[in-house]
Amino acid sequence: MSPRKGIIEGFYGSPWTDVERIHMVEFAADHGFTHFLYAPKHDPYIREIWREVALTSDRKAHLDAWVAKAKERKLTPGFAVAPGLDVSFADDTDQRCLNKKVGYLVESGIEEIALLFDDIDPTLKDADHQRFVNYAEAQAVMANRLVEYLGEVGSPGIQITFCPTEYWGLQNTWYKAVLARVLRPEISVFWTGRQICSESIVASEARRAEELFQHPIVIWDNYPVNDAEMVHEIHLGPLEGRGPDLLSGVEGYYVNPMSRPNASKIALITVGEYLTDPEHYDPWQAHTRAIEHWGAEYSRSLAELSWVTRYSCCGQGSQYESAVRECSEPNLPPALEDLLSRWVRCAPSELPAPLYSELEPWISKLQALARWVSELPSGNVSTVRALESAVFGNPSLVLGHAIERWVERVRADQRSGEGRSELINTPSRQTDVV
Repeated sequence: MSPRKGIIEGFYGSPWTDVERIHMVEFAADHGFTHFLYAPKHDPYIREIWREVALTSDRKAHLDAWVAKAKERKLTPGFAVAPGLDVSFADDTDQRCLNKKVGYLVESGIEEIALLFDDIDPTLKDADHQRFVNYAEAQAVMANRLVEYLGEVGSPGIQITFCPTEYWGLQNTWYKAVLARVLRPEISVFWTGRQICSESIVASEARRAEELFQHPIVIWDNYPVNDAEMVHEIHLGPLEGRGPDLLSGVEGYYVNPMSRPNASKIALITVGEYLTDPEHYDPWQAHTRAIEHWGAEYSRSLAELSWVTRYSCCGQGSQYESAVRECSEPNLPPALEDLLSRWVRCAPSELPAPLYSELEPWISKLQALARWVSELPSGNVSTVRALESAVFGNPSLVLGHAIERWVERVRADQRSGEGRSELINTPSRQTDVV
């Protein structure tokens, strides 16, 4: 049986808009995915007010719309419930709330439920201690009772995928041992790899995770997501570091995109190619095709942005960043000089409109840097200082953190009177400074 191949809308931050979600469902179907799971952390219906059952009429209408679209395109629609923030496991009322909510979602056409206990304080309430030995047992019992309820109401085929509190790593812990013993065998378990955002995931690690949990493993891959501590990164590179035989040892593989849906599509296209043919997958050939998805006229700009912003679990830096790190002089490497000369201006027409709006913070950072380099030889102190402020005031990560360190060093040299117009050994360019 082929593994599930899913996209999870599972990031922190504002969920996609209704229109963006419908478009992503279409996109997923077009690029080899089989499942779409709705699980954004900042949707209160999933976490803070998880006990509420019925959606508002507007939200219910959109749920019906994207579920219908998913089924039309042969995708399995899924929905997450995350009760872990304040659940009382010993309170049968909470179990009934969960069962009723899931029943409502199933009646709405949802075919997979993700029961999430990630990113919580797992401490049991006093009443829970009287009924359960520990929180692993309490979580497993709640999941088991949900499966039993679905069987009783005539929906035994609904897939339940459980996200444990220990959802990464290969440590042999009491928590995993309890889940292995208590959790019903038909429930699969999400796992993100050795790390929350894993540089690599291979089949032998997935098999070890399955041995520890004693349940089928579904990879939850946290790439290209850029939430939490990664909000200043933009992940435009290909999926890398996933073993060619990984899919043979797991029940499913789901990928967690960014809150920027259009920018996510570059990496997602490469994920789709990997899932279609992992043995012959070439990340950078797939990446070339992914940026060409937006049109050949945009390929150069998108390729450059992918490289200058390449900083993630899948790709630590680029040749540009390495060159800046190795600079012992205030002169930039020629390759980076050439790149920056192109980014002094970047009109919206140079990138697809949906991408430009999502990538604008990183484009602005690159433009400010390019203009600063261009203006340094001019001796126009006020303009140079304004552009320095634009560089340091924009936290968007370009060239890792190497470029800020380089700018700081050049600025210090300039202010101490060293170098002056020789700081940059290229002719002054005429630019319009905004």
